[in-house]
Amino acid sequence: MDIFVNIARALLGLVVIIGIAYTLSENKKAINWKLVGYGLAVQFGFALIILKTQVGKAVFEALGTFFANLIAFTDKGSEFIFGNVLTN
Repeated sequence: MDIFVNIARALLGLVVIIGIAYTLSENKKAINWKLVGYGLAVQFGFALIILKTQVGKAVFEALGTFFANLIAFTDKGSEFIFGNVLTN
């Protein structure tokens, strides 16, 4: 039963976020609902690949490591340029 509550909460969150975006939109007629649906489908597809396959997990862990290293390089570059001003 817990899983159904979690799924219902997630779906409610999606509806609320889309509802807020719709409410705050200045041109509601210009919203392409087909595109919104495709975007959600792509997100669900990525989620399934990442959560349910070993290959997906490995690929996204490698990407995460790559970007963590990239951020570390930018931290070192900022330290080189600005000294300890940013770290204190």
